[in-house]
Amino acid sequence: MSGRWSLRGRLLPEGEGPVSLWIADGRISREPLPDCAPIEGGWICPGLVDGHAHVSWDERDATGPGRRALVAERREVFARQGTLLVRDMGAADNLLLTLRLDGDGRARVLPSGRMALRYEGYPFPHTAPEALAGAFASLAAAGAPWIKVFADWTDDFGGPLNTGFSGGDGVSYPVEVLADAVSAAHAGGARVAAHAFSYEGAAVAVAAGVDSIEHGWGLDAPLLDEMAGKHIAWLPLLVIARGMRGGARNAGEDLRIAWIEERLEAMSTLLPYAVAAGVPVLAGTDWGPGLTAAQEVMALRDRGLSPTQALRAGTSAARDFFGAGVLAHGDSADLLVLQEDPREDLTRLMKPSAILMQGRLVPPDPPPLPTPPDW
Repeated sequence: MSGRWSLRGRLLPEGEGPVSLWIADGRISREPLPDCAPIEGGWICPGLVDGHAHVSWDERDATGPGRRALVAERREVFARQGTLLVRDMGAADNLLLTLRLDGDGRARVLPSGRMALRYEGYPFPHTAPEALAGAFASLAAAGAPWIKVFADWTDDFGGPLNTGFSGGDGVSYPVEVLADAVSAAHAGGARVAAHAFSYEGAAVAVAAGVDSIEHGWGLDAPLLDEMAGKHIAWLPLLVIARGMRGGARNAGEDLRIAWIEERLEAMSTLLPYAVAAGVPVLAGTDWGPGLTAAQEVMALRDRGLSPTQALRAGTSAARDFFGAGVLAHGDSADLLVLQEDPREDLTRLMKPSAILMQGRLVPPDPPPLPTPPDW
């Protein structure tokens, strides 16, 4: 059961306040409520968001029945990390579309169901170009709020943990095919996220009118300007760079390592440019949840965003883009309480003094999870 709480502190990410909040029945009130127990802490932060995670994906068994328990476990770990909203970015089936993913004190999940990929080979599902629009319409009809499509794909695929992405990956679907599929998704009430490492993949996806670009390491300023005009979000997924470099190093791919380093260096210019242009830059890990939204916020800061901009990417900007509340009156009480300003030291995001999910206290500080290996 959710409790009745009162909080007073500065509201992040802007540092507004001090403000007073009251919580009852899992909802925020900006007006005083009786019989509320105080929660001490000087800084109140909207719940962290992982805008690109894989909640049901299991590399060992992509469609096995044990993934139901895995989903519950991962949602619990997300919540204990302070990541209270997660957008799932695809699996080999539609399991998540059949599960309850909200209202139980665990992290809320926005599911995307079966991802669309032209490449044919287990464990990735195959969707032929002529079937793409129908697949999108079916996912929307099944209730998927998001649909994940691969706009490009490596030509030297080496398995789910050594995918070998580089700057020369081939475009998966012609722009006309992808545009028709995006229209079918939008007509059914769903939005579309496009995996795109290369410039070519991102250009096709932006022209087709997708709603977000995942990775986008090949983006340039003109494409970002076009994205700003179309309100297409960018999730650069920086925290997985270590794994990308490790995979390239293990494969002896010096050219790929050089491309990764070149694109990461370009991010230091492109990310501030994107924010200034009005592109919604959002945090995501591409993992689930061995890497954390807090780590991605720190990576965004390290690649050119101010601490406040990076914190927005993992909290208010992401929650707004995904249609979740940002602690307004009547919003779900999904928040972190911190004793000190995390903008002065973003590692403080990993040590909240209290976490509330739908008004329920969540035990913080889960057991440490292993860092993903060098692929």
